[in-house]
Amino acid sequence: MLLKFNFKDFFLFTFFFGMILFPTKLQALRIFLFIPVILIIINYLRKNNYSFKINRVIVILFVLTLFVSIYGLLNGYINNSIGAKEYFTSYILWPTFFTLLIPILGNYDLKSVINKLLNPLFIFLSFSILSYIPLALLNFQNPLLFYYEIMDVRINFQSTSPEFSAPFMGFFALMIPYNLINFFDSIINRKINMNKLLLTFLSLLVLIISGRRGLWLAVLVSLTFFLIYNYYNRLRFSLIIISIFLIATVAIFSIDKFGYDIQDFKSSLKIDLSQSSDYTRVNQFNSLIDEWSKNILFGNGIGSFTDDRSIYDQQPWAYELQYVLLLYQVGLVGFLIYFLSFSYIFLKTLIHSKKNNLYEHNFILCGVFTFILINSTNPYLLKLDFLWILFLPIIFYNGFYSSSKL
Repeated sequence: MLLKFNFKDFFLFTFFFGMILFPTKLQALRIFLFIPVILIIINYLRKNNYSFKINRVIVILFVLTLFVSIYGLLNGYINNSIGAKEYFTSYILWPTFFTLLIPILGNYDLKSVINKLLNPLFIFLSFSILSYIPLALLNFQNPLLFYYEIMDVRINFQSTSPEFSAPFMGFFALMIPYNLINFFDSIINRKINMNKLLLTFLSLLVLIISGRRGLWLAVLVSLTFFLIYNYYNRLRFSLIIISIFLIATVAIFSIDKFGYDIQDFKSSLKIDLSQSSDYTRVNQFNSLIDEWSKNILFGNGIGSFTDDRSIYDQQPWAYELQYVLLLYQVGLVGFLIYFLSFSYIFLKTLIHSKKNNLYEHNFILCGVFTFILINSTNPYLLKLDFLWILFLPIIFYNGFYSSSKL
């Protein structure tokens, strides 16, 4: 029987989801959670005769990817890559520790975790951003200014096309698609409640003021996923189309009503090579591919960087195109092992969820997919803040395929 999330589970889940509240710059605070979490792991082992109930497939794929990570880091050290030591935690330490948590976290009911932890976190983070507007308009002192500084939140509502950036943007990339397709599903099944309405309303507001192409792409992909998922049910398909049309109409009306310039809003969604961010990504792509072509199979080592970067630059090994960077650093062999390992787990989990009508799992998996898509040009995973998102389908897989465990 699956466990419900309770306050007594605070330490375990704060550690796992902790990067939402404790981003990389506050990672030292997370060390204090190590002791209670290690005690939880020891208690789990004691109750299970000192064995981990992890599916053999997960163990095999973990060993393969760990081998690639170790090889990549050693290759980086051999090539005197100054960034190699920076990636030890994200490629070795945290993946290993999260793998140990898989059988423990898999004992909890997903819906309970979402309703009691993830949704409240989403509401708090959304209000922390949205409250900036009325307080600024009323010239009130914002009590969250210290919070913005600590969390490195940057908000710009001075222009006709507002935008903000925050360490928890990746969390929005996961939860906004989940909230929207969960809302559409509730319309179809006539299970709408005030909580879902609030989450949908906040999701739309955050989406509109974000100024992020990635979030709009995430919503587009998730809605496409939901339409395909319900294609063979004509009534559900029709209701979804109507619901999307109505919400899109309300969103466009809201953008115009509150004085946002539609043209500026549309231009923020376009790719413009004259803009510094788009131009930088194109240059990074060209330089990374050129250098990768010199060592196609095995790469140049984790932490390495291209010749157009200087060792005197701040973090010269950091790039925005994470998957192209991964190809450059671990080569085609390592890249395929990472890609195929995760793809196998993800697809098997998705197929099982759809076959057994596990809607909550499907909607979260949709959010995971959109997050992975956005991560291609917004490297959230390089900062370690959202490594836990990759482990969600692995935890689901371990629970679904309960046989063949160690």
